[in-house]
Amino acid sequence: MNRPVNPTEPTGTRTHQIADSLARRLLDGCYKVGDRLPTERELAAEFGTNRNAIREAIKRLEGLGMVRARQGSGIYVEEIELSGGVQMLDVLVAHEDGSVNLEFLHDALEFRGNIMRMMVRAAAVRRTTDELGEMRRLARERSEAHDDLPRLREITRRLLRLMAEAAHNRVYLFVLNTTSRAQLQLWDMIDMPLVGFARLQRAVEQVVEATAVRDAATAELAIVRLMEDIHRTIFGSVDPVESLPFATLPDPSA
Repeated sequence: MNRPVNPTEPTGTRTHQIADSLARRLLDGCYKVGDRLPTERELAAEFGTNRNAIREAIKRLEGLGMVRARQGSGIYVEEIELSGGVQMLDVLVAHEDGSVNLEFLHDALEFRGNIMRMMVRAAAVRRTTDELGEMRRLARERSEAHDDLPRLREITRRLLRLMAEAAHNRVYLFVLNTTSRAQLQLWDMIDMPLVGFARLQRAVEQVVEATAVRDAATAELAIVRLMEDIHRTIFGSVDPVESLPFATLPDPSA
């Protein structure tokens, strides 16, 4: 059931919620390619909001290439080619009813894990002294914030961004910025409730310790072992591909 509009809730937040809800319907096949969506008036009544919020949500879907507005005719479903790229991760992780999309979750976890593995390897080698000091400070703050979920979430976000910055590759920052909502959604849905604070904190500390001595392989291994624990918890087994450290891959030129 959709919530009635809350006058104290930021319009942008409600717009994102409506866009995500509609996007999940499209991805779940509730609307087919070429179908016309309900009118703005009908959607506004369904979601308990105003037409401006609906209009902004539709614009977001247009930006993702999921729908197209036809002047004087309505909003029509486009053939979805995931043209929104990684921006759609946060939409795909869950169905509209809130249940986890396990098939896509597997793909999302693999993507996140591999990005993290590459990022911490680069950060371990390229980090500056100041960046290492900030990592250590945030790791300590994170340890002290275990009972304060909003603060813990914010520290985790800052630590992820710092790791991307320490990798000194702007593409890592672009990817992190684009997927930040999905990253935190996975943290809320999977990491904290299923893996727990202690295991996550141990991985953070292992990565920071390895980064301190510029040990890229050990930093990556900390991520690999965490990924294995997450996969065992959710799927009951470990994906052998995701457990294969990049450092052991054969040299194609050999």
